[in-house]
Amino acid sequence: GSICQYFHSVCGSFINYYETEKNHEQEIRVLFFGLYCIVAFFLIICGSVINNALTARIREGKREIGTLRAVGADLKVLSSSYIRQLLVIFGWGYGIGFGLYIVGYLLYVAIRKSMEWNKDLFELRMVETLVLCSILFVICAVNLVFKIRKEMKHSIVENIREL
Repeated sequence: GSICQYFHSVCGSFINYYETEKNHEQEIRVLFFGLYCIVAFFLIICGSVINNALTARIREGKREIGTLRAVGADLKVLSSSYIRQLLVIFGWGYGIGFGLYIVGYLLYVAIRKSMEWNKDLFELRMVETLVLCSILFVICAVNLVFKIRKEMKHSIVENIREL
C-alpha cells in the first residue's frame, strides 16, 4: 500500500490514521482491563461475604457439630451438609446473576439494532463467566472444609469441658 492510505492532509497538517487506530485499540484494552479488574474485585467481595456468612453459621452450630462429632460424624458428612448449603446459595445467586446478565445483553442487542450501530462492542461470554463462578465456588468450598475441620477440633474440646 501507499503512504497515502495512512495519512490524510487536513489544512496543511497530517492525520496519521494508523496511529489513531493504535491509540483507539490501546484505550479499549485499558478499558476492558479495568472492567476485568472490577469483576475480579466483585468476585473477591462475594467470596468474602459468602465465607463470612458460612463461618458465622459454623460458629453458631459448633455445639451441634460437637454433638455430631461425638456420635461419630466425620469431616465428610459435616462438609457435605455445609457444601449443600453453599450450593443453594450459589444456585440462587447464579440463577439471578445469569438471568440479569442475559436480560442486559438482550437489551444491549435491541438498543444496538435500533440505533444501527455497526460495531459489536460486547459479546455474550458465558464460558468465561461460568469459569469464574466455578473458581469462586471451589475457593469457597475449600475454605469451608478448612473452617469445619478447625471447628471440629475445637468442638470436641468444648464438649469435654461441658461434661
